[in-house]
Amino acid sequence: MKEKGMSIMIGLLGKEPKMADKSEGGLLESNMEQCPLATQDMDINKGNKKKAILTASYGEVEDGEGKCKACEYFNTELSDCGVKKGDGYCEIFDFVCNQENGCMAWEAMDKEDEEMYDEEMENE
Repeated sequence: MKEKGMSIMIGLLGKEPKMADKSEGGLLESNMEQCPLATQDMDINKGNKKKAILTASYGEVEDGEGKCKACEYFNTELSDCGVKKGDGYCEIFDFVCNQENGCMAWEAMDKEDEEMYDEEMENE
C-alpha cells in the first residue's frame, strides 16, 4: 500500500480577515455571543413568533399601515447575527420578523430612526 504525502490547503483571507477572539481556555469565540438568542436558535424564534401571532396578531398588514419596517421596535442592525435583508429583529417579542408584516404592538418610529432606516435600505 502506498502512503500518501502531506496535503496543504491555502486560502485567501484578504487584507484584514475577521478573526474570532480567543477566550480563556484556548477556544475561539465569535461575535454571535452578542446576538439575541432568537436570531441563533430557530426553535426559540419560532416559539416567540407564535406568541406574537397569538398575543398581538402578528402577520400580514392589509391596509398598508403599521408595518414592522416603520415600527419603533424593529431592529435592522443585526445582519452580523444572521438577520437577512427585508427582515428585522422585534425587540418586544424577541423574534426575527418580516418588514412588511405588522402587529398590534406597533408603535411609530421617530423621524430620525425612520430616516436612518431609509438610508440603510438605499445603501443595500
